Amino acid sequence: AIIEDTTTVSDDAKLGRIENRIETVTSDLRRYLDEESKRMWPLLEAGNMPEVRASLARTDILRDEFNRKIEEVRQDMMEQVRIDATVTMRDQKRAIAVSAIVTTLAAILGLTFAIFVSTGITGPVRRLLDGTRAVEAGRLDGSIDVTTRDEIGQLTTAFNNMVEQLRHKERLRET
Repeated sequence: AIIEDTTTVSDDAKLGRIENRIETVTSDLRRYLDEESKRMWPLLEAGNMPEVRASLARTDILRDEFNRKIEEVRQDMMEQVRIDATVTMRDQKRAIAVSAIVTTLAAILGLTFAIFVSTGITGPVRRLLDGTRAVEAGRLDGSIDVTTRDEIGQLTTAFNNMVEQLRHKERLRET
């Protein structure tokens, strides 16, 4: 399944060789055990126990040989797993680094955007506050430039109208 899956990163040739070795080992074992079984049944029926023991000894040798071959295949599979795990961990570290960079860039971009937005909001409010302090101090000669069309711009326009009316009332009083 791993060999057929093109999305997995692996040494398909090595996996194919491992798969062939497993098939060869198991088919050889089945064939040898079938042959030994065919030899043993007549010996058991004949009561030839020394030959039965010899057949069992040959079966034990076959089992030991099978276990040795399977262990070799298992070691090759574990080596392939280690190699694939190394590649996967390298790719994972790269993905984490890319994610960290993208997250940092997004944070910087968000912070920059927030600074621009907050400056756009606080600048007109500060000018309006400075104008209010000037009127409070009795200076009615200035006006504030309206730089936005939002609520702050409307408030600035109302402030300028109020200062104009105060100037007009001050002129009337002086007259």
